[in-house]
Amino acid sequence: MVTLNLPHDSFTSAVLILYSFGLLGSYPMQLLPVYEILEKTKLFGRLPTLKTFIAFKRLYVRATCVIFTAVLAMVVPKFGLFISLIGSFACTVLVFVLPVILYEKLHQMHPCKKWSHRILMAFGLLCGIFGAAISIINIIKAFKPTEPLSEGV
Repeated sequence: MVTLNLPHDSFTSAVLILYSFGLLGSYPMQLLPVYEILEKTKLFGRLPTLKTFIAFKRLYVRATCVIFTAVLAMVVPKFGLFISLIGSFACTVLVFVLPVILYEKLHQMHPCKKWSHRILMAFGLLCGIFGAAISIINIIKAFKPTEPLSEGV
């Protein structure tokens, strides 16, 4: 449950509901790169199509992909913890490391500027390691078996 620093009234509930609809509507768009990769595979080409409904095959594959990932998110226990672990690795690289490397490949720079880029990359990597460690600790805590209550002696 998302907690906001807003009073708990009908307006806050309406904001949360509208936010949920926004996420629900944008999720299929977030999977667009996945669709494009799937539609270039041999498996997609082997799926049968009706000549009158060529777009139906694409719609079917995309709807199946959305439904599959939604069911997977509901079935896997503590799914958010695993997403935070993946995000701490992938997002750190996408935000702090790759842009700096690509920028350095494209432009000639003074060594001082290169060092500032390296410091930025090191900061990002440290934050990613810190986030991954916290995620791993939270996963361990979440799946740690609870001790049975002992009866008084």
